[in-house]
Amino acid sequence: MTGGGVPAGERTLAWMQQTQPWTAPYSPEFERSKADEPHRSLTHDLLHVTKAVGILASIGEWADHGNVRTERVDQAEYEGRIADLVMCALHMANNPPSGYEQFDLQRAVIERVERVNKVRWAS
Repeated sequence: MTGGGVPAGERTLAWMQQTQPWTAPYSPEFERSKADEPHRSLTHDLLHVTKAVGILASIGEWADHGNVRTERVDQAEYEGRIADLVMCALHMANNPPSGYEQFDLQRAVIERVERVNKVRWAS
């Protein structure tokens, strides 16, 4: 058991959002810019999302041409880039720009799936 003594089955998206460590250091310039640019965290997260999506897009594009390139992006990298999307979503939900509020990402995902698919997602 890892994750602060919480069993893996109890590590929900809500739990991840409440406990997400975010300790990667930023430059002093980035930290200073947040006072004048309250959207700075969102923008930075979107840069990470764009980077991950670009790598994933390469995988799809290679596959379209019958050229799987696992020597360029292996399974671990593939998994990591998809995990980056979730990590950034958690961070964006916790660090909104001015005019927006933090929200429960797990609730929002469930509501969005139900609305888009016109179903009740069983719990």
